[in-house]
Parts: sequence; structure tokens; C-alpha cells
Amino acid sequence: MDIAALITWVVTALGGFYMLGTWIQRGGIRQQQTGTSRLPAPVVFSQFALAAIGLVVWIIYVVADKSALAWTALGLLLPVALLGFVMLAR
Repeated sequence: MDIAALITWVVTALGGFYMLGTWIQRGGIRQQQTGTSRLPAPVVFSQFALAAIGLVVWIIYVVADKSALAWTALGLLLPVALLGFVMLAR
């Protein structure tokens, strides 16, 4: 089950990388300065950073099999999901 969750997380991360790249390619922060972007840069980059950290923690958990790491990854996943929903709502 740990490996299935890891595969799911990696697939989701690849989708996130694609969306971040698209946001940057279409103006990203430059749109922030002109007021045309609905996604605040701090929300975008904090969601990306927390997701990447959570993925790294989960990889370490799969290798080390320490339950504290699994709970830490879950704790990181909650704000990632919340920030994702904030971006979706905007």
C-alpha cells in the first residue's frame, strides 16, 4: 500500500509540475503585477513547496518505515489540499 500511495503521489506531483509550468509560461508573476492573475504567487509557490516536501517525506517513510514520517507526510498533505482548493476556487 505504501508503494501504491507513492506512485499516486508521484503522478499527482507530475500533474502539479505541469500546471506550475503552464502558469509560469502564461505570465505567472507578471500577471500578478498587472492584476490579471487570480492566483496569488505566494499561494502557488507555497502549495508547490509543501507538496514537494511532503513527497520527499513520504519517500523517506517508504525507505525507513517510521510511522512518524507517515503522519508528518499526512500533516503536510492537508495544507497542500487546502491551498489547492483555494486555487481551484479562485
